[in-house]
Amino acid sequence: MDDFTIAYLQGGVSRQGCCMKASVRIWETSQSAALTALLSGEPLRATSREPRTTNHEPLATSHEPRNIWYNRGKQKRGTAMSMHHEVGITCPKCQKAGVFTVWDSINTKLDPDMKDRVKSLEAFRYHCGHCGTDVQVDYGFLYHDMDHHFMVFYAPTDKDQENADRDMADGQDKFKAMVEKAGYVFRLVRSKADLLEKIAIFEAGLDDRLMELTKAAALAQIGEKDKDFTVTESHFVTADDGSLRLNLIDGTHGQQAYVDFANGLGQLYGQFEKNFAADLPAEDAVLARIDADWTQQFLNKYLYN
Repeated sequence: MDDFTIAYLQGGVSRQGCCMKASVRIWETSQSAALTALLSGEPLRATSREPRTTNHEPLATSHEPRNIWYNRGKQKRGTAMSMHHEVGITCPKCQKAGVFTVWDSINTKLDPDMKDRVKSLEAFRYHCGHCGTDVQVDYGFLYHDMDHHFMVFYAPTDKDQENADRDMADGQDKFKAMVEKAGYVFRLVRSKADLLEKIAIFEAGLDDRLMELTKAAALAQIGEKDKDFTVTESHFVTADDGSLRLNLIDGTHGQQAYVDFANGLGQLYGQFEKNFAADLPAEDAVLARIDADWTQQFLNKYLYN
């Protein structure tokens, strides 16, 4: 595999780093060897472990009818428009009542300012007009980028995931046409960090499945190179200068590092693209969860079959 440089940061954690909650799998030495073999085309030796199935399956739901209505004229959530409604909120500090705007769907072509508000997490922040306190508010919504042809359903709760699954099922014909005519990609994420990562990857014109393989290979090398830096969180992010990087957090020791995509990881991505692009299934009108579990499943296909 190609080599790369790890840049270690001193001091506090960056804004994007502090919002990362999802843990990541640190690949074992055997998996690192497997990735190396896959890239070089060497055959892999089967082991006795059983592969796991990690594809996203819709949550089991009741069969009671459910309409996706919102406060603004009882409109159904749309994919070609931005929709929002207002909810009451009580400041936890001064206990004064206020109003917060919840976005049901965001179309970045129609509301381009919301792109930066999502990336800065301002879309999830209530500013109390009485005492000035900032309150973090979490909610699920659809993020639609028409310029880069992708939709990401952010579902922080099981109920949000259930709603996303039903929205996807209700609009199958429309979503299939979007895949066939414009090459759309549909994803489901459960954390803000994963949402921002998908946005960064797709805006860069990259395949998130190949990026997950790239991340796995990078984490394997980092684990072998630096035993004192334990990666507990990792996500691709867009830096302030617009470049793409793999952000690394060592939550145990309170340290942060990063690897520039252009510094070795890009070449690694190119190797995966060359060797595996043809093996990746065609995109379909389904909500796929592409993450570390998906990577493990993909590797199982080569490790155990």
